[in-house]
Parts: sequence; structure tokens; C-alpha cells
Amino acid sequence: MKKIFLILMTMGLFGYSQNPFAQNKSDSLELQAFKRSIGKSIFLDKKSVKPGDSFSVIVELQLIDEWYTYWKTSGGIGMPMQFDVAPTEGIKLKSIDYPYPKYKFDSTINSATYYNNGNVIYFLNFEVDKDAKAGEVDINLTVNWQACKVQCIQPFGDLPKRTVKLTIGDSTVENDAVKELKEKGLAKIPVELPKDWTVHALLTTKVFKGQFDDKEKEHPAVVASIEAPEKVNPAKIKVFSSTPQLGIQSNEYSFDLINDYTVSKVIEQDPDSETPKDFSGVITIKDGEQTLAYKFTQELDTKPFVSSKASDPNAAKSLAYRTLDGADAEKSDKGLFFNILLAFIGGFILNLMPCVFPVLSIKVMGFVKHAKEGKHKAIQHALVFTLGALLSFWALTGTMLILKSSVGSSINWGYQLQDPIVVLVTILVLYIMALNLFGVFEIGIGLTSAGQSVQGKTGFSGSFFSGILATVVATPCMAPMLGAALTYALTQPAHIAMIIFTSVALGMCSPYVFLAAFPKLLSFIPKPGAWMETFKQGMGFLMMLAVVWLMETLQKLIAYPDYFFNIMWGFVIIGVGFWVYGKYTPIFQNKSTRIKGWIASILIVSCGIGYSYFKLNSKPSIKWEAYDIQTIEQKLAEGTPVFIDFTATWCATCQVNKNVAMYPNAELFQKKGVYTVKADFTQKDPKLGAILGKFGSSGVPLNLLYDGKNPKPIKFPEVYSKSTLEEQLNKIGN
Repeated sequence: MKKIFLILMTMGLFGYSQNPFAQNKSDSLELQAFKRSIGKSIFLDKKSVKPGDSFSVIVELQLIDEWYTYWKTSGGIGMPMQFDVAPTEGIKLKSIDYPYPKYKFDSTINSATYYNNGNVIYFLNFEVDKDAKAGEVDINLTVNWQACKVQCIQPFGDLPKRTVKLTIGDSTVENDAVKELKEKGLAKIPVELPKDWTVHALLTTKVFKGQFDDKEKEHPAVVASIEAPEKVNPAKIKVFSSTPQLGIQSNEYSFDLINDYTVSKVIEQDPDSETPKDFSGVITIKDGEQTLAYKFTQELDTKPFVSSKASDPNAAKSLAYRTLDGADAEKSDKGLFFNILLAFIGGFILNLMPCVFPVLSIKVMGFVKHAKEGKHKAIQHALVFTLGALLSFWALTGTMLILKSSVGSSINWGYQLQDPIVVLVTILVLYIMALNLFGVFEIGIGLTSAGQSVQGKTGFSGSFFSGILATVVATPCMAPMLGAALTYALTQPAHIAMIIFTSVALGMCSPYVFLAAFPKLLSFIPKPGAWMETFKQGMGFLMMLAVVWLMETLQKLIAYPDYFFNIMWGFVIIGVGFWVYGKYTPIFQNKSTRIKGWIASILIVSCGIGYSYFKLNSKPSIKWEAYDIQTIEQKLAEGTPVFIDFTATWCATCQVNKNVAMYPNAELFQKKGVYTVKADFTQKDPKLGAILGKFGSSGVPLNLLYDGKNPKPIKFPEVYSKSTLEEQLNKIGN
């Protein structure tokens, strides 16, 4: 009998300890994120309540530093804070007040987050029926939460029931013990939006990026327009949607300024949900150290918003000419002739900018040679150079003004260098010019304009091309005095803008026309000789500096920045192609050798350019997650297949495996639901080094595939094929 009793007691204790929803288990989980368990964080604001009166249950969650919980809508993929109240006779839940949230955006998954951290206080507001019976009643509620730091935790299964006891009596008595807590909590509860504010919600459709990929799709949206009684700063105002269908935002937060009083924000709708009847949410405004929070509910409209402030002459300034603090940006209002002068001087100073100087310094040396041929020859080249600069300035300016009138104020000077293809072509031209200056190949005889494609009797085509190239590389530079002049130009009619930009071009070309007209000013330069070859090669290094400078822009523009260094391989191939051209096509080679050299150089250069262009727009379709052992163990515990790529940037074999085996199987990874992890060993990491040793690998690459069932992973060889990986992936789930 005694043995049976011990067995039953042991089984009972074991069962209780294995119950993940027992109170002590719940408390243990909560204490990972909260300073005290939820059960010890629930209070009544009244000691007793008489029938017909109201009261609140206060839930105070004190989060540990760096932890946060989600708001009533999470803004993204997180689980919002939820309260579920069991029915209690004689008592009705009227509303739940959440403190206003904060905002952040995770660009890696295109997901917003509406969150609270620190000391978070909620109010569950109840009303006692007028005919409620006196006595003590239980109020039962459950709290479903998700708390996050690096990873997220939340309770699973049946949630623990929380109970507070309410006394219904002859009078309502405040609970002074929570008076300070109540005041502190109410300070962060949004209040009703003042009547002198206007909220308009336009039901429409917009194009959004996907939450887990960058594929753009059109789906329903609401354009929220908010008009305040006073001037607003778009950098200090935010809107949080509490409408569930509008509670997921996969685009980073920003407001457009309609006028000084009105801001507008696109709120995306879940494409799989029904269209809501109205739009509700919270507006927060940062006012110094204080945050003002207002709640609102607005019916959806199908007519665009019309601002009542549009007639205000001070309310028509575009955001393009305002700083974040609302102050006027730099502008010039001193008239046309003053700005023409500013533009001319700014264009002159452009010659000293690092992006222009390498091209134009070579052109000056060309003028030295032309001056020896006669003053008229030098002037002709200077004028042709100026014509090339003028025509390219006019072409860029005209295109910009056309785009600006159709697209809007987002198009500005230098817009063409926001296109990665234009930047790549510009870099290629500068790179090829540098190779020419280094003597890898020669075009024509003597030192003329770098990049001159035809060296006829006069070489005018080289001067014309140099004028075009100088314009292209000058556009990203903003010399002193140019800022005010260009801002003025962009606010004027098209013909005035063309005059201003023409003045910039003339200012940039003026030194060369002046030196060509007065060649004696170049008398301090030695006579043409061997020193010119040294100077030419020195200018090649300056040209390479311009290449490196533009490379930084290209890296930020390409679809997948990790492919930037793949583009470098393309430039190596192009360099080889021009080396072949320089070695096997000169006139002293026999005809058959020259033909073969031309064919080989064209093929090699074409391959290099094609490879660079392909990598420019390539984007792998595998979404790599950072190595985190806790997340990996959690995925494996859930039965999720996991693929781990131990890799390094300097590992050539690793890159081969990615391009030969992994990326070609990207769709299969997605189809099988594999969680793909990149363990980056580029920098020394003792923990990763220990794991490599555990699997018998002396270094990277190491690729492991867990099928979600077996604890032992499949280890791939150092180099393997697409079919090898495909075979193992197909076994998952079978």
C-alpha cells in the first residue's frame, strides 16, 4: 500500500512539473522578460464599487531592459498584446486602454514594429450593473503576450487564469495604494483628438513591397491625411493604426507634407482581409521631452482630401525645400543676373573638384600640344570642348526638367547618377581611360584627350568627348556657390533654369577657352617631351581615384550589395581585354595578328561588361538568417528543416558552392520550408571555430542540412554540385 502511494505521488508530482501551463512554469517564463510575473502585476483601482459605477483593472508590466512587447496591433509579424475577460454576472467590460506605442522598422524583413518597453500600464475598464448584487465577485482574465529582445518568447497552449476579487457594496471607495500608479499610467493613454484637428482616410490602391521579399504588388490601402490647427513637423508626428486590417506595415514610416499644417501617410491594407468600415488609431506628436497622444476613428472616404489651409500663403511650401525642423532650406532670391554670376563662378570652381580635375587636367596638356600647332588650332579645340559640355548640360537639364514636371520634386540635379547602369557606364569609361593613360593600350599617337576614340587630323572628336565626360563626372559635385544658384534654377520656369545651367557649363569651360586664346600663359610648362608620358601616367592614378569614388555610389545602388565585388571581377576581365588590344592590334603587328587581336579583345571586353551588368541587377532569392544557436534549436524542436552555411567572404570555394549549388536550388529551399542560416567566419570567431572542429572541418566551407527529423545533420563535401544538394532537399518530408 505504501509503495502504491509513493508511486501515485511521484506520478502526480511528475505530471504537475511537466504541465507547461502550471502557475510556477508560467511565472518562470514571464520572469525572463518581466521584472515580476503577470499574476503579481494586476490591481484594482477601487476597494469597493456600488452598483452603476465603473472601475478599472490595472495591469502593470515592468519589462527588463532591452525587452519589449507589441501594441494592440503589432505593425508587422509580431503578436499583439491581448486580454480575454471571462463573463462575470453583473459586470461588463466597456473598453481596454493601451498606452501609446513606439515605432521602429526592420528593413531586413520589411516589417514595422509598434511596441512598448519599460514600465507598461494597461487599463481594463468595467461597469457594474445597477441591479448587481452586493458581495465579493471574481474577475477572471487571461493575458496573451509576446515579449522580444533578440528572440521572442510567448506562452503556448492554455493560458494561466488571473483572478482579482471585487467587492460590490453600498459605496465606491478609491484604492489609494494604486493612486500614483494610476496617474502614471493615464499619462500615457491617448485622449480624444481635439475638434480643431481633421483626419481624412482615403480608400485607394497602392504598390507595396512584399513583407518577406522585395516583389512589388498593388493592393488596397488607406491614405491618411491629418490637418492640425498649427504648423506641424513631419519628422515628429506618427500614426499607428489600431484597425486590424490595417495593422501590418511593410514600408518604412514617413510622412509627406501637403502644406505647413497637413501631413499624409499611406497605410497599407492586408490584401487577404476584408475592407474595414473605418480607420482608427493613435497619433503621437513629439513636443520636446513630452509626447502628445490622441486617439481617433474616421470613416473611409473615396474622395481625395482637400486641405482647408491651402489658401494660406504661408502653407504652400514644398517639403523639398524644408529641413526636418521646418526651417527654410538654403535659397537665393537676389534675382536672375546675380544667380547667373553665382552659377558661372560655381562652374569655374568645379574644375578643382576631385571628380572633374583628372579629366580636365589632361585636357590642359592637350592644349599645350595644340598651342604649338598655332593659336587658332588651340581655340578651335577649346570651343569644341565647350560645345560638348554645353550640349551635354542642355541634354541633362532638359531631361531633368521634363521628369520633374511629370514625376515631381524628387528629381534633382545629378539624377542620372541614381541609376546604377549610368554609374556603371561612367565608371567603365573612366577605368578604360586610366588603362589608356597607364599605357596598357594606345589610341592614336601622342598625348591627346583621354578617351578620344578617333584621332583624325584635328582630333576634334576627342575634345568634344572630353567636354561630355567632364559634364557627366561634374554633376555629382556641388562646388561652392552652386547650391544657391541651382536651388534658384529649380524653382524657376524652364527657360530660366536652362540659362542658369548654361552659365554653369560656360563657367566650367572658361579656363580652357581663356588659355587657348592666350597660349603664352602656358609658357611656364616645359616643351613637349618625355615628361609628358610621366604626367600622363600620373593622371591615370587620379582617374583611378575617380573610379574608386564612384564605386562607393555603385555599391549602394545595386540590387544586392554583396555582389559588388563580383562586379570587380568583371573589371579585371575588361582590363585583360584592353591589354590584348594594346599588345596585338598596333600597326607594327602583321594583319592576321591584328585581326585576331581585335576579335579576342572585343570578345573578352564584351564578356567583362556583360558579367558586370548581369551582377548589377542580380539578387539571390535565398534569405539568409544570422547564426543564432537558440533560434536554430527552436526551429529544430519545431521540426523545421535547417541548412547552415559556414562561410567567409575570403573563401573562394564558399562562393563557388553558393553560385553552383545553393542559389540554383533557391526555389526548392523555399518549397521545402528550409530555414537557411549563414554562419559568417570572415572575422575570427572562437565559437564558430569550435563548431567547425566538432564536425571534423579544419575551416570553411562547411555546409550542414538538418531534415527536421533526425538530430544528426547531413554534411556536404567541400565542393559539391546542384544535383547533390537537390537530392538531399527532395528527401525532406518524405
